[in-house]
Amino acid sequence: MKTKHLLGVFVICFIVSGDSYAKGRAQQTPDAGDRATTSEAFGKPPSTYSPPPDQYEKAVAYSAAHYRHALIGSLWAILVPLLILRWRLAPGYRDWAERVSARRFVQVLFYAPLLLLTIGLLGIPFDAWDHWLARAFGLSVQAWGSWLGDWMTNQVIALILGTLLVWILYAVIRRSPRRWWFYFWLSVIPIVLAVFFIQPLVIDPLFFKFTPLQTTQPELVLKLEQVIHRGAIEIPPERMFEMNASSKLTGLNAYVTGFGASKRRPKCSSSSAMRWDITFCITFQRKSASSPCCCSLSCIWVTGCPSGC
Repeated sequence: MKTKHLLGVFVICFIVSGDSYAKGRAQQTPDAGDRATTSEAFGKPPSTYSPPPDQYEKAVAYSAAHYRHALIGSLWAILVPLLILRWRLAPGYRDWAERVSARRFVQVLFYAPLLLLTIGLLGIPFDAWDHWLARAFGLSVQAWGSWLGDWMTNQVIALILGTLLVWILYAVIRRSPRRWWFYFWLSVIPIVLAVFFIQPLVIDPLFFKFTPLQTTQPELVLKLEQVIHRGAIEIPPERMFEMNASSKLTGLNAYVTGFGASKRRPKCSSSSAMRWDITFCITFQRKSASSPCCCSLSCIWVTGCPSGC
């Protein structure tokens, strides 16, 4: 391994060191909570919406804090590889791996995890800052112990994927020193597709619990079938799930992931239906006093409404 290739490794490391379940952590400004609850809201729907002053101030405060976090985090992400090189950690990991074995694959098995773990540990203050913001502004209810467990799981996934990518990178560089960037890009495409395919089947269940909707809310399955039937779509009940997102998050998320047989999204055009179990309320014009409060919007089902909806 040559030092001049270390920066290329850093690029791969940062790609795989991102949050895996960011995919379940869709960041958004605090919603106004429940939409208008006044009596006129049940008449003609308002053309515009203005949140209450306190919630508006909270949204502005979160936006400023979020941008501050993103800016400082981006600067730190640039500084981290420079610090690793300045402290000669990467060359030290390389030399140690070369002393352990003369076989290149074994060297990668020692070198890449150490480098990825170093990057992860240097970035954990910003990961914790991000979670603190989410808790402070009501976007997360996840306890710190649970968050730390998810962080460690994410690091294990990053170590596995990162080690594979680093091994491929150096193999391609040795084969084609001039066009390695192109061949590496080609070799990564099937890996990215494979990860995207298995994410809802293997990766996401490591962070959230998925339960067949038939088990938790069979009456909702019947309503979903009515809706998708009107769209000329057939989704068998065994492919409808409930995700316990509310155990960690409070925001709304379309949860679009996977493709083909693993596709998951709560819209009528998907091959499987997913219920993001965080409840919310949307105000529609009622036709009669006996009309139910809870309704569906674009096949995203509303299953609970606060009093006064």
